[in-house]
Amino acid sequence: MKNLKRVSSLMVALVLCLGLASVASAASYDAYPDADEVSYEEAMDVLVALGIIEGSDDGELDPTGTLTREEAAKIIAYMCLGESSAEALTAYSAPFSDVSADRWSAGYIAYCVSAGIINGRSDTIFNPTDDVTGYEFAKMVLCAIGYGANGEFTGSYWAVNTASYGTLVGLFEDSTDTTYSDAITREEAMLYAFNALTGAMTVSYSETLNAYYSGTTPFTTIDEEDEYLYTLGYQVYGVYQGDSASDDFGRVGYAWEVDGSEISDTYFDDADVSYVGEVDSATIYSDLGSEYAGDATLYIDGERMDDFSIARNNTADTLGTRSAQTYVYADSDTKEVTIVVINTYLGEIVGLDDGEVSVTVYDAGLETGREDELYYGVNVSGTYDYETSDFGEDQFVLVTVAGGEVQSMEAADSVIGVMDASASSYLVIDGETYYKSDTYGELDSSEAGSGDYDSTFVFYLDQNGYVLGSELYEEADADYSSYIYIDGSEISINSLTGASAQISVQYLDGSSDILDLYVVENTTDDNYSYYLNGSRVVLDGDDNNSKTEAADDGDEVYGLEGFYR
Repeated sequence: MKNLKRVSSLMVALVLCLGLASVASAASYDAYPDADEVSYEEAMDVLVALGIIEGSDDGELDPTGTLTREEAAKIIAYMCLGESSAEALTAYSAPFSDVSADRWSAGYIAYCVSAGIINGRSDTIFNPTDDVTGYEFAKMVLCAIGYGANGEFTGSYWAVNTASYGTLVGLFEDSTDTTYSDAITREEAMLYAFNALTGAMTVSYSETLNAYYSGTTPFTTIDEEDEYLYTLGYQVYGVYQGDSASDDFGRVGYAWEVDGSEISDTYFDDADVSYVGEVDSATIYSDLGSEYAGDATLYIDGERMDDFSIARNNTADTLGTRSAQTYVYADSDTKEVTIVVINTYLGEIVGLDDGEVSVTVYDAGLETGREDELYYGVNVSGTYDYETSDFGEDQFVLVTVAGGEVQSMEAADSVIGVMDASASSYLVIDGETYYKSDTYGELDSSEAGSGDYDSTFVFYLDQNGYVLGSELYEEADADYSSYIYIDGSEISINSLTGASAQISVQYLDGSSDILDLYVVENTTDDNYSYYLNGSRVVLDGDDNNSKTEAADDGDEVYGLEGFYR
């Protein structure tokens, strides 16, 4: 359960809602076309699911767009009342000259003003389309959960008090923006709202005690495991953090739920400590503390292994390959430890099929003499299907594997050169030493491990610069040395922009990419040209010399296949 921020030992609920709201049947936030621009994914995911925020007029989340005063009023009304009650709000009069009674936001504004959460710029002006600053929105959210009853957010120190109370209740937790006096972005506002809904108990103010409290009385004691019951999110929407679960790797995670049904993706607790590459038992012992000594539950690439012993001065037992990420989760109550090791492997795209790729994963296992090591993991060699359209056939990628499936994929870096030396743990390529990953797997066409010191190879690297695999570099004919080969394309026709294509290209250094390309015939001569990421390159029909020039009107599109400069 998410740890809630206490203001004092005296806590109680402020009832701002009109009853439990039904959860909106909104699409997941990642269905929006600009979802990849969202920084605070968990906050946006939950608030989209609850219907508190929707896409803009153009159907996008617009996470970096600024929030207006009337948009802020809508969010606050939804937080306090729930979707159905907030949608039912109406304004029977127009107290502000710039907010007509039939304006879309009039009901939300009237509610927030009557509740003392938002004030007008004056008695007659609201300025609904003005931007909201971080301080202003934080003050609104704090008022929504009950603060401000003692006038803390008025007068010359209102911003200082807003920052103080906001920090105290965790309003700014996980925020990367500290410019509270500037206009707040939509996603920053969602983070504040999410933190308040799920992580701060609502409060009432006792004039007698001159203090805020939660519970039925100022003297109510609330057990830590019950604190979520006093959040606005639970009171209004019934939303709570579900019991801990594990993903395919064994990482400790959770999802947000309403009435036992998940409304969010699975998110993962932050590891107490994490490591890149190999780590020994003594280091984990030192980083966690002596109270966590003993046997730890261990998962490697999602497979449950024998327990791993955490012990002082034990440098003999190690975890993690050079291409591994190791995550250690320590339960402060039970003192139980879970360790998750995730290896990176080299994969090659061997097939494309309408948004899905087939990828062959290379894993030769540990080098000779180390096969009996206990904590390496399992051999994941094989061919897998993976949903993505970001890679081209024959492209080499970095993958993680668990549960018999590829879990992640990204492009692999590479270097091209001739070997000067080869050993069990490293290669010397054109005078520079590269260490092999423990998951190094030679490809079918590779002879790099068998003493070939004459041929040129392409060596594929992981995120840390370790060699994952290699293959012979086939240099093209000199006449084509400046060309790329287009080995796949998807053409689209648009009446405004003409024909365009997403193409899969293979460079002569062995790397691949997905590029935007437009291929046309020039109507005034026999030349051909292509557009590469917005620049036009003309191929002369006689000598294939290329040059860049402005576009011609009336060009016709030709098929994409073969060599191009």
